[in-house]
Amino acid sequence: AVFRLYSDSGGRIWFGGFGGGGLSCYDGERLITYTMADGLADDKVKSIVEDNAGNLWVGTFAGLCRFDGKQFITYATAEGLSSLQHQCSAKDINGHLWFGTLGGGLYRYNGKHFQQLTTKDGLLSNSVTGLLPQPDGSMIIGTYRGIVHYRPTAMVPPGIEIRGVTADRVYPNPTALQLNTTGADLLTIAYHGLSLATRQMRYSYLLEGHDDDWRDTWENSVSYDNLPVGEYTFKVIAINRDLVESEAAATLKLTIVPDPRDRQIAELESEIEKRNRELEAELRDAHDVQMALMPKKAPKTKGIEIIGRCVPAKTVSGDFYDYISLQGDRLAIVLADVTGKGMKGAMNAVLSSGALHAEAKFGVSPAQMLGVLNENLYHRFQYRTNCAMGIATIDPIERKLQYANAGLPYPLVKRNGRVEELKSGGMPLGGYRKAKYADIHLELQEGDVLVFCSDGITESPSQNNPEMLYMETDRLSSLIVRFDEKVTPQQMMDIIFADVREFSGDAGESDDMTVVVVKVQ
Repeated sequence: AVFRLYSDSGGRIWFGGFGGGGLSCYDGERLITYTMADGLADDKVKSIVEDNAGNLWVGTFAGLCRFDGKQFITYATAEGLSSLQHQCSAKDINGHLWFGTLGGGLYRYNGKHFQQLTTKDGLLSNSVTGLLPQPDGSMIIGTYRGIVHYRPTAMVPPGIEIRGVTADRVYPNPTALQLNTTGADLLTIAYHGLSLATRQMRYSYLLEGHDDDWRDTWENSVSYDNLPVGEYTFKVIAINRDLVESEAAATLKLTIVPDPRDRQIAELESEIEKRNRELEAELRDAHDVQMALMPKKAPKTKGIEIIGRCVPAKTVSGDFYDYISLQGDRLAIVLADVTGKGMKGAMNAVLSSGALHAEAKFGVSPAQMLGVLNENLYHRFQYRTNCAMGIATIDPIERKLQYANAGLPYPLVKRNGRVEELKSGGMPLGGYRKAKYADIHLELQEGDVLVFCSDGITESPSQNNPEMLYMETDRLSSLIVRFDEKVTPQQMMDIIFADVREFSGDAGESDDMTVVVVKVQ
């Protein structure tokens, strides 16, 4: 269904309508059709007109398109056209384009700006059906409620003034303004066009030093946020209903200066950053010192293979492990977990480690060492600070193990395809002065595997259910059962840490984790 026929300045015939046919052109020899696939706003075409520059303007049911022979540019709500359903178009004697819409009144375009006429300006209806330009520059307009003869009367350039600026406070009628960056974090400039003949003024504005080009709007204010330090000039003109512009733009000189508080904040942030770097360096040094206190590898012990690892939750750790050579080729394996994490935990760990080495040289049993350490640390620890510690001594000649525990999770022992806990309990060190500790004994056999760990392993929460802890599952026992004679202690430890990470995800990184694995050969 063809609704519009138009002959352009080159003698070509353009036509369009409903039914999805788009826009077609016949040049006397061939027919070319353009659709939405070519950039047309909609395939329903209701109006066609050519401007003085040879561009074709096509009104559709989804917006207005300008076609320069190569591409379509759509004008819609972003350009201030609230009604997108076009019905007719025309060019007046001055070269201005008129576009009649369904329900949106008339739009006029002078090559730079759009203006609008509605029933509030005198139209009988906002649905326009036909346009007939007159030699005197007026226009006869057909509407759903009758015919109107519109004669341009607003030919006097409208005045324009800047009414005020709202920033840290309201500045009425400014011509120049200096604000600091804090005061200009949100700045609104209000302006007003002066014309008795125009109900709805169109405005065009530019902020030199910020905007790349002039922008048109129906609004009588514009806002800018977080303008950088610098000098700007705001300019605005008014365009009345007959597309007559203000003779001169209203201007506002705007200077944005640094807020002294910003400089103070920047200096404080720089100082904080510097101190953070220093603290991080100190923490790295503390980490290196603490890690250096832990053994790189276990002493060579006949028939016994041992390996340990400590993974801090922070840069430094409250966990530690150690190997101490005793009289008669015996070896003490120590694993400890001091209250707290980070630097506090690390300081208490170093204190506990020093006290341990001071007492271990006497070669007493694990329970006796824990008793002496408890008395020592009770007087040194701060209130509510304690140290969970387990000490195992191994005699490689007689293949015997003694173990005493002060609050650590029970070690696990794998023997003959079964895993059992080495149950030995006692109060953490430094918490209760009269705490007692007892030794348990184990005859070591070839193939035995012993796993000692801190509560960072056993109390790691499930990433799927934070209420469930790793020790409440049988995962660790199931892993150890599957360790055969070919699996090395290093591989065993790697598998345990990987399984805890799989179980807990990121949730398991909130506590220090330490594991020591012993394999009897």
